Amino acid sequence: MFAQTVILDDKFELEFKKVVKNSRLFEIHTSSIVTTSKDCKKIQFRFKLKSLTNNKEDFDPNKFYMISDTYKKRIRLVDAKYTYQGVVNEFKILVNNELTEKERRKYLYSYDPTVKDTFHEYQREGYEDINTILNFGTKRNPDNKEIYFNHRDLRTSTIDIYFAVPLELTEGDIYYGTVKLVDFQVE
Repeated sequence: MFAQTVILDDKFELEFKKVVKNSRLFEIHTSSIVTTSKDCKKIQFRFKLKSLTNNKEDFDPNKFYMISDTYKKRIRLVDAKYTYQGVVNEFKILVNNELTEKERRKYLYSYDPTVKDTFHEYQREGYEDINTILNFGTKRNPDNKEIYFNHRDLRTSTIDIYFAVPLELTEGDIYYGTVKLVDFQVE
């Protein structure tokens, strides 16, 4: 495992804490559970975040991604959480298209065109981007949406990020923008 404390966007210090492989059940939000397919597993990474200014700064979780050289894939995270005053909170899920009135009242996602989806700014030549698409409908009436996450103003926090990856994937790299954070291996 390669990990270090790194500086992000001249605003934060980020220190790697741990990596955990979890079961196929994948908790996206407290009110919905998404099950990954039988050929996928969930991997969680934990980081300690600290503002360099000791003030709250804008933190963008969309800059996290996983690189698999074996599969030539760049994988978007499927969930991101942060701890504020000892309470675990979720980064709000956003989608890239305007919502109907029914969608605004019913679902756990929002539309906010002022929040840029920065995942797409870090594409790699020769690597396929794997986006996170969730079905907010049913099997009979699917409502598939590509998601990304809202930013938060944070000073210090524990950040947990989650990826759904093929069972065969046992190693890779975690990046934040152009900064390599962790080389990892899991069983």
